[in-house]
Amino acid sequence: MGRKPHADIRLARIPELSGSGLTHFTKAENPVSRHAHDSLVLGTVDSGVREITVADAAIHAGPGAVFVIPPGTVHSVSHPEGPCTGFALHCHPADLNELLGEVPPMVTLAVQDHLLRSRLKDVAEAVAKELPALEQHGRLAEALARLQDRHGEAAALPERRPHSGAEKAKALMVKRFAEPLRLADLAEAAGMNPCALGRAFSASMGMPPHEFLTFVRVRNARRLLDSGAGVADTAAACGFSDQSHMHRAFKAVLGMTPGQYAEACAET
Repeated sequence: MGRKPHADIRLARIPELSGSGLTHFTKAENPVSRHAHDSLVLGTVDSGVREITVADAAIHAGPGAVFVIPPGTVHSVSHPEGPCTGFALHCHPADLNELLGEVPPMVTLAVQDHLLRSRLKDVAEAVAKELPALEQHGRLAEALARLQDRHGEAAALPERRPHSGAEKAKALMVKRFAEPLRLADLAEAAGMNPCALGRAFSASMGMPPHEFLTFVRVRNARRLLDSGAGVADTAAACGFSDQSHMHRAFKAVLGMTPGQYAEACAET
């Protein structure tokens, strides 16, 4: 059997914004388990197919397609036709408000929009060449304007119905993510039995409690790695049992290892 191609994932920040940036993926093939982003994700595929699954609906983004994932949308990613290459632009809500005046209502979608794709390529080029921030922001604003004008009228997906017990369990995990929490701890905080909480949490959040806790730990680990913290210290600070545990979680949620993420951060 031949060796699988090496996946290369690179990160780049857009200067003077609240957290927006680009993720380039080359020969990406590993699946990414259910997770959500705080930012709007807007990307394009150069080769291969990127399959985005929301609830039970699978959305296929093939070569030349632009894909959109709204903030907070629980989704998973796979590559059913082998290695996939492209990039994704992550737009922080604060930056969307600054550039557009709002966070545009969107649904998860994949479309063939050649002008939007061209404008996204312009953004990627400006970031890669480290053009002045004003030009990077201007190109980003043009891409977002096209997105809003052409695809922003789609009604947002119905929000999941909030559940008070699930919200209490969520708040506990967000606050005490570094601790070895048990389902019984979450159930006690929610005032429910563990089985009922598991069902209510999945229905409300789109993923079971253990997946949400992993997502929260990875999110906090990314922030520490962004600031220059070491992998071992980050694993200990974010509730992972060891570096191997954090390695598996990063691969599942981000499709890359903590070392790859830290290296990419150091290069930006």
